[in-house]
Amino acid sequence: MLLDREPLWTALGDTLILPGGQVVEGPSIKGAPPLDLDSPHALGIDVQGIRFTQPEGRAPLAGREREEALAKLSAAIEGIASVSSETSAFVARFTKALVLLRDDRERVFSSGSCAQYVGRSVLGNPQFSAVDHAFVAEGVVHESIHGFLYMHEMQESWVVDDSLYSMQPRIPSPWTGRRLPVRPFLQACFVWYGLFNFWSAAAETGAFGTARALERRQAALCGFLKEPLTQLIKPYAEQVNGDLMDALGDLQEQVAANHEAVF
Repeated sequence: MLLDREPLWTALGDTLILPGGQVVEGPSIKGAPPLDLDSPHALGIDVQGIRFTQPEGRAPLAGREREEALAKLSAAIEGIASVSSETSAFVARFTKALVLLRDDRERVFSSGSCAQYVGRSVLGNPQFSAVDHAFVAEGVVHESIHGFLYMHEMQESWVVDDSLYSMQPRIPSPWTGRRLPVRPFLQACFVWYGLFNFWSAAAETGAFGTARALERRQAALCGFLKEPLTQLIKPYAEQVNGDLMDALGDLQEQVAANHEAVF
């Protein structure tokens, strides 16, 4: 019988189908990807990325916190569109589901995605008062770039040695200081390049406020003004796609040449 069936969620997590056939749609925001705040698949995500799911579930964002998170996301999506229609289209193309979670284990804002679920981006703790819509926008753009890069890696290998698929931390990030595995480090270089250009454009348009845009632009810029990225990856250079190594050098040169162009 139909009534004996379990509730069903759509693959994107934005709609619930009850056993009786009733359809319950989740929240949506104009211009944003499909949102998943409540599905068991979303609530089981390990935001830290240590495993695919966490052993214990979590409560969804609710009440005032839910309203705050959605309001910030709405402002972020509007801001991204104000900066660049191309960036807005890019986000839409490479973000197929956007998960908003409360993460009580890590009391900080975070964003994440993974190659096993290309197109699924996760924002952790967007409800915090210290998190503004600029941070949320950066998280959305950040993970959409990863989505593109995951797809590129599937088309063309970035590394020629399978040992570099290990998640062992090896290379210090010039942006955060955290040691990263080789492939995440390579992706980070391109992500921060994208964010540098995004915030440069935001500073010119006034979206998110000029001072805030310049602050985030500086955060993206700082890693490019340190030692050459190709030097950091040098111990593994022979195991990395040569075209990728050339691209790292090129993008760092571009940023170094253009970083004084805005104000």
